[in-house]
Amino acid sequence: MPPFQLTAIALISGALAVLPMSLRGREARRSVRVSWQWKLVIFGLVPLLVLGAVGAYLAGLGMAPTAEASLITYTWPVMFILISQWAFHRRIALPVIAGALIAFAGAALLLGPEALNNGFSGNLTGYGLALVAGGCWALYSWIWQATPVAIAPVMPGLFLLAGAGAAAADTVSGSAHALPSGTALVAGVALGLGPYGLAMVAWDLALRKGPTALVGSLAYAVPVLAALFLLLAGIAAPDWRLPLAAVLVVLGSLVAAGYGASLCIKTMRIVTRA
Repeated sequence: MPPFQLTAIALISGALAVLPMSLRGREARRSVRVSWQWKLVIFGLVPLLVLGAVGAYLAGLGMAPTAEASLITYTWPVMFILISQWAFHRRIALPVIAGALIAFAGAALLLGPEALNNGFSGNLTGYGLALVAGGCWALYSWIWQATPVAIAPVMPGLFLLAGAGAAAADTVSGSAHALPSGTALVAGVALGLGPYGLAMVAWDLALRKGPTALVGSLAYAVPVLAALFLLLAGIAAPDWRLPLAAVLVVLGSLVAAGYGASLCIKTMRIVTRA
């Protein structure tokens, strides 16, 4: 499926998935006044960032090896943590940086070997798109955290705007003239209902109510969970890197949350002995 067509299907499905949230928050939105600057950011910039994050990532996967593109894109939690910490505190604590890098090491442990074997010899355009996607996710997450009102209630409209942009890009590119059928269409809809639908609502709540460093570092659990699901489905073979990657993600999250370097040292000793 062409990347922008898949993006359009996923985002429109995501809009339907979060529609109940929009209906529940309608009265609350009416009672909150938002400046025109923030309205411009929410209804203008956010849909562009969503389109960039999803569309650029899927397009990058089509131009570069999956592991390499994914590893580049997954620099976004570190970027988000750095942006957020500097914006709110005008400083970045060393444990926050250390925790984010430890958690990133967990993702790199799973994705890195394949990327290094290929030698990052794929199309540079694909790597550039993957980096653009990561930057869009980081800036998008920071905006969600910084806005004076919750964005989740207006997500259906934002998703529809981003989906319309993806459909327009698909039309201009001339990559497809008809909707896909069968498994491809079902996969696209499922992608929108889960990862780009309900999960985005959960992400909104986590950013607004949880500590930035911990939430950002926990984002690295996604590659670990993906590898675990592939293992449980019988698609991937058991690998010693999976439990170690999980330990690194959890450890990095705890360090970033401020539980201290002593916890890091103790945990690494336990892992080494095991």
